[in-house]
Amino acid sequence: MDTPHHQMSAQETCLPQKPPKLVSIKETVIYSSKPQDISWLNNCLLASISAGEDYGKIQDDLISCDIQSTGMRFLGASQVLLLFKDHPSMMHAFEADLPYWDKYFDDIRPWLSTDCAIDRLAWISIQR
Repeated sequence: MDTPHHQMSAQETCLPQKPPKLVSIKETVIYSSKPQDISWLNNCLLASISAGEDYGKIQDDLISCDIQSTGMRFLGASQVLLLFKDHPSMMHAFEADLPYWDKYFDDIRPWLSTDCAIDRLAWISIQR
């Protein structure tokens, strides 16, 4: 049994001590979404960005057109969620069939509970 430091002599405290044993307990945390956690997704359109389109330009045009979108969030390399204040404003924008949709997106539709990110893209550039 190790002697506590306050009970050791000066010479004993300078000797190498065994490090305390660390007990590592790995816990698995499982979180299940509650309906209120994902209810905002019901107010979103899921879109696939066309190859070569500029995210910044899409965002600027989204703000300037009259569809009352509140923003965009990436789901993956080419998927984006278009956010709206409520379901009716999202459906109004979707049904408006704007030329904007065909210009920037290969596919656009209301979000479904089965949707998830399907692809990834590395955002790096290596130059010499």
